[in-house]
Amino acid sequence: MKFFKKLFLRIRNETNTYKLNRIDFYLENVLRPIEYTPLPNDEIILEYGVELASIKIVRRQNKILYIVNEPPLPENIRDIIIKVVHKYIKDSNENIIDKILTELHKDDEDASEFMYAVEYYINKLLSGYGVLYPLVNDDYIEEISCEAPNIPVAVYHSLLSEYKWLNTNIVLDQLSLDNLVLMLSKKAGKYLSMAFPYAEGLTEEGHRVAITLGREISYRGSSFVLRRKPSRILTITDLIKNNTISILEAAYIMYVLEYNPFIIITGSVATGKTTLLRALLTLLPDNIKIITIEDTPELQLPHTHWDPLVTRKMLGGLFNTKIDVYDLAKFALRRRGDYLIIGEVRGEEARVLAQASVLGYGVLTTFHADSVQSALSRLTLPPISLDERVKSNIWLVIHLRRAYQRGQGYIRRVNEISEPLNTGSSLNRVFFWDENEDKHYPDNLDTLIENSVILKRILGNRGTNKGRIREELER
Repeated sequence: MKFFKKLFLRIRNETNTYKLNRIDFYLENVLRPIEYTPLPNDEIILEYGVELASIKIVRRQNKILYIVNEPPLPENIRDIIIKVVHKYIKDSNENIIDKILTELHKDDEDASEFMYAVEYYINKLLSGYGVLYPLVNDDYIEEISCEAPNIPVAVYHSLLSEYKWLNTNIVLDQLSLDNLVLMLSKKAGKYLSMAFPYAEGLTEEGHRVAITLGREISYRGSSFVLRRKPSRILTITDLIKNNTISILEAAYIMYVLEYNPFIIITGSVATGKTTLLRALLTLLPDNIKIITIEDTPELQLPHTHWDPLVTRKMLGGLFNTKIDVYDLAKFALRRRGDYLIIGEVRGEEARVLAQASVLGYGVLTTFHADSVQSALSRLTLPPISLDERVKSNIWLVIHLRRAYQRGQGYIRRVNEISEPLNTGSSLNRVFFWDENEDKHYPDNLDTLIENSVILKRILGNRGTNKGRIREELER
């Protein structure tokens, strides 16, 4: 992809002009090393490398800071790189790299001792993430955020979640931040301007971005949040190993999935709903067709017959060009799937899911709620307004919780798995998590089989017996 040709197009609007064709501005920002100047009382509590950048977690007075220290790059080498980029701006990334290396070898100054750093800065330059490059490549970082110019970029670190957001030593002025959010919008293939001052999407590397431009809707100025795609997608075995879910809970859900159930995964923000949904979907066999519907595509399934559908926003203000989750949910019923998955339900599309479950589809989705009871109550209220009789078709509600544990920081756990009953809003709680013991109950097959209404329903309606159910769960 001719990244620079796309990146530095002039973007104009009625009230302001952002001159992305000023390549020097971008190059100077990217090729200037991010440096760490230690203070006398700094205490380094963690240190590791991200490519050639050194990452230090520093305790400074009462604050924990995330510090980036990049390798040095002499000024003459920076000048050569800038000159080559200017000259070959329209070429492919590969050709630009070749030309830079050729010019460096021809230079009178021996650049060989800095070639290790040159490769790092070329990769940083061509990534399109600018100064965020070392952060985006740090596997311990979950999210990167900046709320306004002239304040530190902050990160959410998986090993240090007890400290929540950590300030970095990266601070962007207004022009740098404006240019960065425009770059991120291009990385996500989204249009951003004063007329359309916010956007969200997925970059080609799979990172999710939500960005604003200027002060149109964000009082303090341009801003962004970047949620990193995990370097490795967590499987159900990872979640069992992490004690997010017990092996018996996983076996129970896997068994129920064979009968095309209607399952809702609930929880508050950042409790791991999508992670669990993705892990559960990998338990389904490859010979079935799975249709997924999302606003921003996050699910990546290994199934041969995976049919992913994505919503579309209105095109250029044209009438009736928007395609939302509800439209796609109705459309999906014509595509002869076995399972219909909506990444997150918020409105009337929940009624289509309920209809699909009645028609024999397996249905899974996520839903923001702070408890199982709250989720079921909200399903009957506008804008969803699910009929009580249809709501009774829900098989399971899996509720996730994010809790603080001393010594571990914030952990994510399946807090409860409940089976809605046909009588009103009653629930049969099959599993629960004991926070004091960090243990999931029940922890034996006999208690589970005795307590589960769904297993009894399968026992009565599907021509099996208790011994067979026990054998399958144990296996």
